Amino acid sequence: MITRSLCKLCVVALSYCLASSMVLAETKIIGNITFTLAEGLDIERVADESLIQWPIAATYHETGDLLILECHWIRGIDKKKQLESKPHKIVRLSDTDGDRKYDKRTVIADGLGFPEGIMVLGNDLLVTSPPQILRLADKDNDGFFESREVWFDGATVTGCANDLHGPMMGPDGWIYWTKGAFAEQNHELLQREDKSDGEFAPSKAAHIYRRHPMGGPIERLMSGGMDNPSDLTFSPEGELFFCSTFLHNPGNGLRDGIAHSPRGGLFGKRHQVIDGLRSTGELLQPIANLGPAAPASVNYLVSNAIANTAWYPLAEGDAVGNIDTNRFLVSAQFNLQKVGLHRLIPIGSSFETETHDLVSADRIDFHPVDILEELDGNLLVFDTGGWYDLCCPSSGSEQFVARGGIYRLSRGNDKKGSKILNPGVVKHQDFEADEQKRSMWAIARNITAGDDSDEKAGTIISRLADPDPSIQQTAAHIVGLNRWGVARGDLERVLQSESSPAVRAAMESLGVVGNAESIVPILTALNRFPDDRFMMHSAIYALMEIGATNEVIRVAKETGHVHERYATLYALNQLGKLTDELLPLLVECLTSSNARLRELSLKCLTSRPQGLSMCVPFLKTAWENENANTLAAGSSILQLGIANESIRELVAEWIRLGPTLSLIRRDWLLDCIQDMGGVSIPNEWGKAIITWMNVAKEKESLVKLANAIKNAKFAEGDRETVAKAIRSRAEGLLDSPQVAIALLAACPAVSQPQTSGCATVIIEQLVAPDGINVAQAEVALSRSTITKESANQLLQSLAQIPPLQLQSAIDASLRCEDASIDLAMLEKLPNVPATKTLAVERLMASLGKRSDEHKNKWTLMLQMVMAPPDDIVQSLDAWLERLPKGDSVRGYQVFRSAKAACSSCHQVGYIGGRLGPELSRIGKTRTRRDLVEAIVFPSFRMSQGYYPVRIRTVDDAVFNGIFSKQTDSYVELLCGADKVCRIATEEIAEKSESKLSVMPTGLEQQMSLAEFADLIAFLESKK
Repeated sequence: MITRSLCKLCVVALSYCLASSMVLAETKIIGNITFTLAEGLDIERVADESLIQWPIAATYHETGDLLILECHWIRGIDKKKQLESKPHKIVRLSDTDGDRKYDKRTVIADGLGFPEGIMVLGNDLLVTSPPQILRLADKDNDGFFESREVWFDGATVTGCANDLHGPMMGPDGWIYWTKGAFAEQNHELLQREDKSDGEFAPSKAAHIYRRHPMGGPIERLMSGGMDNPSDLTFSPEGELFFCSTFLHNPGNGLRDGIAHSPRGGLFGKRHQVIDGLRSTGELLQPIANLGPAAPASVNYLVSNAIANTAWYPLAEGDAVGNIDTNRFLVSAQFNLQKVGLHRLIPIGSSFETETHDLVSADRIDFHPVDILEELDGNLLVFDTGGWYDLCCPSSGSEQFVARGGIYRLSRGNDKKGSKILNPGVVKHQDFEADEQKRSMWAIARNITAGDDSDEKAGTIISRLADPDPSIQQTAAHIVGLNRWGVARGDLERVLQSESSPAVRAAMESLGVVGNAESIVPILTALNRFPDDRFMMHSAIYALMEIGATNEVIRVAKETGHVHERYATLYALNQLGKLTDELLPLLVECLTSSNARLRELSLKCLTSRPQGLSMCVPFLKTAWENENANTLAAGSSILQLGIANESIRELVAEWIRLGPTLSLIRRDWLLDCIQDMGGVSIPNEWGKAIITWMNVAKEKESLVKLANAIKNAKFAEGDRETVAKAIRSRAEGLLDSPQVAIALLAACPAVSQPQTSGCATVIIEQLVAPDGINVAQAEVALSRSTITKESANQLLQSLAQIPPLQLQSAIDASLRCEDASIDLAMLEKLPNVPATKTLAVERLMASLGKRSDEHKNKWTLMLQMVMAPPDDIVQSLDAWLERLPKGDSVRGYQVFRSAKAACSSCHQVGYIGGRLGPELSRIGKTRTRRDLVEAIVFPSFRMSQGYYPVRIRTVDDAVFNGIFSKQTDSYVELLCGADKVCRIATEEIAEKSESKLSVMPTGLEQQMSLAEFADLIAFLESKK
């Protein structure tokens, strides 16, 4: 299977599925775990639970002993108390008899806060214990590390074990670690010599940092909107790789992965935390997509020994075989209970990957968290067992059965070997070039340690002229890491290489060196690799780091190369140095044949009032020529050009012509209106839309217009008029419910009650068995004021209303403000099973200004209905005991049904919504107990990445949803299936993390016990 980072999502998802379905060759049972192995591999346990329990991370001591972080977390005990109690330890394991199994345990440190990484630093240890990296010392040489000092303080802990991972020693002798979660940290950043000595830069984003072992400022190497970058590793050339969760918004088999990061890379799903960080274009993509794997570790293999499998066999009579030119990563995939092998395949200046499973386990509580390579190329795999349930309930229930352990993964014919040694001093099967690179990195480490003689620096710089491009690449990285400006000329000569990795490494280093004279050579090199996304990134990032804006402006104006122009304009825009003198050039670029340059020019022009005015002739020409591509580019002009009077009047004229327009013009215009979102529609447009609504004859045209204006924000004076026009058309189309509902869903919220005919069609579609129009009906109802007669009609249908729409039905009835309706609602709701799915706070906010006495009655009713069992654990036990065996085929129908409404929010394969986690492989990562708990008690433990946000507005409206988007003017939440809530920034009174899951409670009460069992069986089958 080849995962190409630039493939379309569907192709990536298909490739991912093929990898996960590959048939492995052999099985082996150890204890109660059945392992499935790649052909030619074997696995054995080398440390049982009498020596180690719940290992988290490990490293080698110089003697070859293992130093292991041992967890003593107890599931079900208060998280805060455990974090304060610091029960964790460092254990040293030794092999005293040379049989390659560990037989001696020594505790060398205890009283640690939650530990997530360990490395040896001289005679000391660096241990990650969020929010800090601690330096531990054994002052009295008794083998116990009693002395502790803070080496780094991140100052933030979110409680989900994703704040801080590492540390690890880089090949250059600097210390590297990762920051996850989204808490803000503020650190002194390393600067170039010609700038101030340190700059404090706050950020909530994920990062990879590095720092000198002696301390001082830190340096950002990667940034992103992912939740948990958990590990990193390096190639012999110094290329950086990392693994992380949520490199994609979940869907189509995508979520976690492994990435190759150039200097300054910006990765991960689009998230507000990366707003303001330097971008070089679209977010960089992972080179290996792993689905919901939760990769805990990634390692670059120094030896290819373990890769001698069915996929990469030894050639006959050859000691190295046909894998001698291959490079491999291995990953520990926590959620999927397996270790993956990823062959690196060069593509441009980066890589794609070919992925196979080395070993997988059948127990859901087998969780590999770390991998170490031994001197013979075999792998030690560390299984943390079943304790972990912090914000990611994929372990859950077998803690004291699944205590973890250490396993050796080896070639079946290579089970013997000498005593374990430190791989740092082991000579592996490598190329001569890699030996040279290791000696170069050894020099780099000596320089870091203080031996920074000119002779040593000269040795590295001289290798920039080596005939081997990979040696040039390595030297370029070392030069950049040390900021040797004297090497600028040598780096510029590397830019002429035919090797794209060497050229990109030279670009990165020239950016750090920071000389304006390097700008033209960098851009000249870029022209030779115009389709290489990583090369474009490094060129733009280098321009930003050099920062010589006058020279960049000069090149932007004078160059005739489209890629040079794009890179210079993009860098200037990111630096905030795009001056008005460049506006004519930007208008000229609107007609470029290069789509990226057109898009960039539009973005830059529409962010400036003067630029908007200069866009009007372009917009007119695009309209006259009916050029679909150019019109598509013009949509940004409309969205940002409402403040421009010429643009407003021009578009109003086009809207009035709506029914007579050609298909290209009409569809483009409707798409533009639909994309306006929460932006207020100008008065001229509102009147023109009413004209279109009144004269449109075709039903299809009316539906398209209705869908386009559904989320439009009309001016106060236009709302009633627009609503009247919509209702008038809907009244005449009640015999076509789909058209009528589409119209009514587009009706602005006004005080005028719906007619009985319109209200009836809304209610009928809300409870229709096929559920085709239920989402539109809910929108229409949420914007309606209804009469008492219609409210009574709604009350009679309460039991038939789908759970996800019940809140909107209650809101509509309460807007009648009739005491008899309120009383009837109080009496009926306790007998409606879906009442348990309601959000209490949201419902109480709907009562508005009703009396305290009236609100108390509602409070008592809701407390009675919503009260959870005193003991959730016992309740789950009872559920599991009485739950019969289900049928997965029938369970699929339950999943898709309106009764359970699962597919409204969750995706399986290509079916379903994306509000909640994707469930395509949920049976691989969750136990039966976990699945029942998630449905019956959805707020008890919520999945990482799906924590809801609670927003209270100035008029006391409450919104609870998953964060989707934020701009300067609004926040967008996913509040339900197909329900996006956009709240203007000025209307927000309070914003906080919600403890209430967006997934409603009580869904199990919508089903029979047999249906619930079928649903659980269906979810269990998704592996």
